[in-house]
Amino acid sequence: GFHRKPTPDLYTRWAQFGLLSPLSRAHGMTTRLPWDYGEEASRIFRDYDRLRYRLLPYIYTYASIAAETGLPLMRPMVLEFPEDPCTHTMDLQYMLGSELLVAPIYNEQGERYVYFPGGQWVDFWTHEVISGPQTRLIRAPLDIMPIYVKANTLLPTIEPPEHLTEEPFERVTFEAYLLDEGSFELHDTDGATRITTAFDGPDLNVEVTEAKQEVGIKLIPLPGAPAVRIVRVNGHTLPQVNPQQLTYGSGWSRGQDGVVRLVYKPESTSQ
Repeated sequence: GFHRKPTPDLYTRWAQFGLLSPLSRAHGMTTRLPWDYGEEASRIFRDYDRLRYRLLPYIYTYASIAAETGLPLMRPMVLEFPEDPCTHTMDLQYMLGSELLVAPIYNEQGERYVYFPGGQWVDFWTHEVISGPQTRLIRAPLDIMPIYVKANTLLPTIEPPEHLTEEPFERVTFEAYLLDEGSFELHDTDGATRITTAFDGPDLNVEVTEAKQEVGIKLIPLPGAPAVRIVRVNGHTLPQVNPQQLTYGSGWSRGQDGVVRLVYKPESTSQ
């Protein structure tokens, strides 16, 4: 992968792995420009580059935690699951932060075994819920690297920007892989924003301690999760509105795909 020119497939698999690592650099003894490896490799590289940028609030949060505590962003499985002896010699999959399990493909067959520790995991691509502990043989086409989200994760995301600045992230949307309740504390240059969500039957209760002036949630529909009927944020019942109205104030909507989206703007709620 470093010496000589890799095949387009090898280049693509390394790019997927590299772009979901703490630091990413396309580097080697020959060209590493995506367009020098063909249209498919270039497209997949671009997709994973955009995914990395979409996950920047998550990556920044765990980079901040690393700076404060020394706990790394990229974590061996044993570090997150020391009580599970199956993780003690595992070195071909890892955790990115505490919520994302990343399992790079490292062979030409496009398949590998993935170990899921105890608990429930959600396939990032298909939203299948998988119960651990178990090991599965996973087959993945070239444009898919296996990624799994710990159930009840609130994953902070943004629309991929064209470039980065030192300003705080705007319009952060937490993708909620919620089965019952979950929480996340977002670190940013404007402070910490803590969000907690929990189902109470069909009601979704959200608590936000905000540094952000606007918080969004995208509730991923998962098997077994209740259909939302009422949404409350910090004790306020949000109105159900048309999706277009979420641009202007607090509210929630349900799309035809079953995805529930909500926006919370403290000022508009208080009024």
